[in-house]
Formats: sequence, structure tokens, C-alpha cells
Amino acid sequence: MKKEIISAKQGVTIMSMFIIGSTLILGGGKKASEDTWIAIIISMIMVLPMLIIYARILSLFPGKNLFEIAEEVFGKIFGKVIILLFTLYFFYLGALVIRNVTEFVQIVSFPETPQFFIAFSIGLLAIYMVKSGIEVLGRLTESLLYLIILIAICTIFLSISKMESINIKPVLYDGWKPVLESGFSLFAFPFAETVIFTVVLGSLKQNSKPYKVYIGGLIIGGAFILIISVRNILILGISNMLIHYFPTYSAVSLIEIGDFLERIETIAVIVFILSSFVKISICLFSASMGFASLFNFKDHTQITAPIAFLMLNLSIIVYNSIMEMFEWLDIYPYYAIPFQIILPLIVWIAAEVKTKSRIPSEG
Repeated sequence: MKKEIISAKQGVTIMSMFIIGSTLILGGGKKASEDTWIAIIISMIMVLPMLIIYARILSLFPGKNLFEIAEEVFGKIFGKVIILLFTLYFFYLGALVIRNVTEFVQIVSFPETPQFFIAFSIGLLAIYMVKSGIEVLGRLTESLLYLIILIAICTIFLSISKMESINIKPVLYDGWKPVLESGFSLFAFPFAETVIFTVVLGSLKQNSKPYKVYIGGLIIGGAFILIISVRNILILGISNMLIHYFPTYSAVSLIEIGDFLERIETIAVIVFILSSFVKISICLFSASMGFASLFNFKDHTQITAPIAFLMLNLSIIVYNSIMEMFEWLDIYPYYAIPFQIILPLIVWIAAEVKTKSRIPSEG
């Protein structure tokens, strides 16, 4: 199978869309209340060392993805164990994002529509995207990211009259503890989920630096979430944010210009679905690559459809209700630690040792 190639710019746009993803739907860092913006900045600083490690792993083995690196570093048997663990995480993450989207669409737009129908529709599009290739996704996100940023800027300007500066005060009223807790939560969701790009960036164009992609994606995606979060707080106030499942949607729904410009939230729904669709596609792509590596398929697209349908079914049963979905957000960071921190550290250390031991024998 011909190896697909994406440019560094496309890598940045895909990662930015991935970070924005379902974070726009669910929000994050609500424990920090008015200081959510501080928690977001802290989480971006916290995740930086891990992003450098993810990029370093890829830099040690240019042109190879995480699964190929794991097998080369650890050998066939233990390498397959590492591949299995990461693959299951990417698969489960995809199911979680699908459920986030189906809950959102059902609650705000189609309350009578079964969730499976919504999930099935998204799944078919994701299958088509993965089969089309990561290059196509890269070109798509280049256009989508500009569109999403433009829409965000427009909604911010249109909502200025609804903003109240008092809503973001006082600063650090409850101290640093809730801010740091929220920072840790945001570290895991969404920033450290970019560990998945150790698979995607195996397709990065030769001589492109994965460091630049990771840092660029973090800055753009993180800045977008930061700005939108501040806007939501200024419009809704923290008391209203806490009672809304989807604060970004609620904030945009308040925008109205006279009698001729209303229902702006419809545009927001499109933005949420598009950004989440990119995240789902990346999860499906990475899970397909993982299972292909495990079972020695030459072409991961051969198994994309069955994996997608399994992912859809898991998304239906993973939560019993929307309340349970939001409760899981508090538990998720602890569940994600092995996949976002521990396993990447093990791979990185082993890769450094392998690379250094390889240099004398080649000389």
C-alpha cells in the first residue's frame, strides 16, 4: 500500500481540530469556576513536556508511526502488547467522542431521534474519510479550521453586548486547588489525548519536524478553547454555566441582532459536529492502524468498517445517561494516565536506549 504523506501545516490543522473537537461540546475545567481560563493556561503548560516526548519518539524513528516503533523497540511479543494497549485506548476514545456528539445532537436538535441513527450517520462519514486517506483529511481540515475560526470570531463580536466583565471576577476567589484540579482534568482532556498523533504523524512529510506540529497544534487549539471559554463565562456567568450541559451552545443561543439575525446556535451546532467529526476520524484511523498491526493486515482500510461499527455499538452502551457521561469526565483523567503518560514514557526511554545502542553497530 502506498504510504500517505501530510505536510506539517496539515498536521497542525488536524491536531488543532482534534483538540477543539468535543471540548467545544462538553466544555471543561468547570471546577475552577471564574478561573477556568487560568486552568486552561496551566493545563497547556503541564502538557508541554509530554508533547515534547511524543514528538521525540517520532523523531528517533523518522517516517514510522507508534505501532511500528513499538514493534522495532520491544520486539514482536512485547511490542504487540504495547500496540494492543494503545489501540484499545484509541478505540475507546473514539466511542466516547461519538457518544458526546450523539448526546449533544439528540438533546439540542433531535430529541425524538434514536441515538444509534445519529451515531450510524456519523460513523458512515468517518469510514468514508478514513478510507479516503489521511491526506484527504489533511486537506479538509485546512479549510475547516479557517471556517471555524471565522465563525468563532463572528460570534464573539456579535455577543459583545451580552458580555459582563463582572462575571469573570473575582480572580482566584477559591484559591489554587480547584484551578490545579481543573488544569489536570484539561491536561487529560483534550491536550494529552494528542498521544494519538504518534500514529498520525508517521505520515508526516520527510524533513518536517513533529515538534513544530505538536507545538503549533497546542497553541492554536488551546488558544481557541481559551478564548471561547472566556467568552462563555462573560456571557453566561459561572452560575449559569454550571447548570447548562453545553455552555458554548447556550452562550451562542443568546445572540440576536434585531428581528433579522437569530438562531445563530444552528451554526454553532455545525461547528461542533465538524470538529468532533475530525476527532472521530482520527480515532478510527488510529484504531484501524493498530488492529492492522496486531493482525498483520497490509491495508488498514480493509478493517475500518467493522471497527467503526464496533465503535458505534460501544458508544451506545458506554453510558446509561447524559449525567453519567459528565460524571465520567471527573474519572477520565485517572483512567487516561497509563496511555497518556506511563506507556509513552516507557516507549520513549526504550527508544532512546535502542537508538543509542544501534549507533556503534552501524558505525
